[in-house]
Amino acid sequence: MISTEPQLDGYAIWFIPTGELYKGLHRLIIDLSIKFKTPSFEPHITLIGEITENEATSILYTAEIASTISHFDLELDSIDYSDNYFKCFFLKAHKTKELVQANRYARRIFNRETETQYIPHLSLIYGYLPEQEKVTLQNEMQKEISIHFEVNSLHLISIQGGIKNWHKVKEFPLYSSK
Repeated sequence: MISTEPQLDGYAIWFIPTGELYKGLHRLIIDLSIKFKTPSFEPHITLIGEITENEATSILYTAEIASTISHFDLELDSIDYSDNYFKCFFLKAHKTKELVQANRYARRIFNRETETQYIPHLSLIYGYLPEQEKVTLQNEMQKEISIHFEVNSLHLISIQGGIKNWHKVKEFPLYSSK
């Protein structure tokens, strides 16, 4: 399925899994993109997106966030879908206290405190698929899953233009109290 890809501008802050989990999720995203003729992308959970500050300010603010948040565990716990292009088919992230606080702090730093809805997820498909295809795929995959990984860094990503143009600006290790 080929559909018009929304063009974005600015930056986003992502959590990116590492190691074998990254490889497995990336392979799944690529396989699904081939099957449904949708774009492939790097597996990630967005902490905050659509950052409109310039790159230097975004780097400064992301460094501040990273120096305040300590390592924490993230859990992906079920499969869902929506009509949103960037959230067509996804793994839901469990809203832990640490994840919600990290998002709240990021919104405060970027002066977006009025935004209250945060639905943490790891997208598997970007696009507009018919609902029946999403339901069938959801039934083929386990509806309830349990994937855990430790978050130990933030990634500032340029999301300017199409998905193929997205790239990592800088990685920021999280504060470690250990």
